Amino acid sequence: MYQKILLVIIFILLAVMQVSLFPNLLPYQITPDLVLIVIIIWVAKQGLKKVWLWSIIAGFILDIFTFRLIGINILALFIIACGVGSLAKRFLTAQKTTAFLVILGFVEVGTIVNFFLLNIFTLKNSFFSLNNFLESLFNPTILAWKLLYNAGLFIIIFWLINKIEKTFHLNSGKLLIK
Repeated sequence: MYQKILLVIIFILLAVMQVSLFPNLLPYQITPDLVLIVIIIWVAKQGLKKVWLWSIIAGFILDIFTFRLIGINILALFIIACGVGSLAKRFLTAQKTTAFLVILGFVEVGTIVNFFLLNIFTLKNSFFSLNNFLESLFNPTILAWKLLYNAGLFIIIFWLINKIEKTFHLNSGKLLIK
């Protein structure tokens, strides 16, 4: 029970940082996708069966803080979690370096998919003109910055998770402090 409450608090803090902190710190008000990065790492490490419900909860929390229609982030995060879950079984190996690069690839592809899904789901009046539709759907400058920010934050988050796992010897759900 405490672990579930802690996870909800972590997702709330990540959503607040993503929506409130990073737009004010980073140029062009382009925000990295913290919640997406954590969901992708978690799915890659634990598997989709353990994380699918948390991807929905994280999407709901993100929908609340972004003031979008409820369900947009839920659907985007769930689709990406399912994709990563199916690909992780095939591409992740026991080698740490290879796993790091594969998960980084998942984050980058997940960023692109999330960018397009959120733009498609939030289009309003862009269907009247093909040019407006394409401009709304694809902005290469914003996408490039998002890819760069997400790659940098992935490296930091992945390193922190590995440090925490080594420090506390997290094995099979048991917490052993060294």
